[in-house]
Amino acid sequence: MTTSHDICPECKQAEGVPLIWGTPPAEAADKIERGELVCGGCDIWSSVCGVVMNRECRACGHQWHVRENA
Repeated sequence: MTTSHDICPECKQAEGVPLIWGTPPAEAADKIERGELVCGGCDIWSSVCGVVMNRECRACGHQWHVRENA
């Protein structure tokens, strides 16, 4: 099921997947391999700008922030 969180604001494709920062947990390996989750590396963004990008487009690579409880 496609949600508004899946729509890339840059290219408008429904290719948005969760983006996690830091060392991913072991159970995330399968999701990363299937392209259902993206690992962004070390978490520096929250200390720089206070907003952590938490979605990435598999089509164009654009990263954006989605409020999870909105």
